[in-house]
Amino acid sequence: MTGPSLPLDQDIEWRVGRNLLVFQRIELNLKFYLAQSQVSGSLDDFPAKARMQAEDAMKQTLGQATHQLIQREVEGDSNASLPENNFRFSTRCTYSDTEARQQAHEAFDRIVKMRNELIHEFLVKFPLAQRDADMEVTAYLDAQYKSACAVLSDTRVRLQEFYELRRSFAEYLASPELARIIAVDGAPGE
Repeated sequence: MTGPSLPLDQDIEWRVGRNLLVFQRIELNLKFYLAQSQVSGSLDDFPAKARMQAEDAMKQTLGQATHQLIQREVEGDSNASLPENNFRFSTRCTYSDTEARQQAHEAFDRIVKMRNELIHEFLVKFPLAQRDADMEVTAYLDAQYKSACAVLSDTRVRLQEFYELRRSFAEYLASPELARIIAVDGAPGE
């Protein structure tokens, strides 16, 4: 993808900014998922715990968020042994097989590395005063953008699936069908 018609230095700056925004979108998608995907607590403290979990997720860096996502997927539910009278709502991001999981982990690792290189090493790697590196810089930034957009697309798809799952679950919890099932089992129903 090329930017608007700009002098070369400004074009490079535009590409850097474009890439940073994609990395930030990936980070926000991961933070939202982490904030909402595993929530547990008692009736009294559930809302406060959910709010605290969301606040904690928003403080994470891209690297921390990807590490936590991978850790949750590999280790499963961290709230497996809750005390009595607690509720847990949990979803897991899983992959069809070991190879797909490994590829996803590697993609997240690459994204974190690319983002860190852009933030911390870009000007060292590509001094903008060296005019002979301009083509190399734009190729590097465009390849980085392409890789980041693929991961962004994957996180968007997963978030959409997560939204749909939450919507379906909320509809089921509010359904007359569930109320009838609960009433049949002896618990209060509608």
